[in-house]
Amino acid sequence: MQVRIDDYSEYDSRLCRTGGSYGYWEIYSQLPCEGEPTFEVSYFTTSEFAYCKFCGSWLIPPVFAHERSRFVVGQEDDCGCGRTPQVIGLGELQRRIKVKAAETAESPNISFEIKGELE
Repeated sequence: MQVRIDDYSEYDSRLCRTGGSYGYWEIYSQLPCEGEPTFEVSYFTTSEFAYCKFCGSWLIPPVFAHERSRFVVGQEDDCGCGRTPQVIGLGELQRRIKVKAAETAESPNISFEIKGELE
């Protein structure tokens, strides 16, 4: 099973690459396991700036991208998460879906896609 949550509530096609009005999406991929289902989380954005797919953080905050000299060499490749994928349980996935579903009442630019069935 795979769940994708798109959040384009702040998205503007004129500013979606470097202008600050980005689209975001998360993909939750079910891992093979016995017992409670678990999911690996991956994060993505429309931005051209470096973004960590493991924790959903900016590797160089867009506000400072023009000031790269302020960062230690190599820091732009390390957000501090250790590049270890997040793994969450079914209960946490359901909570995240519920939170985003509540936000859809305020923004029609949040959507969900579920592929497959729980294994």
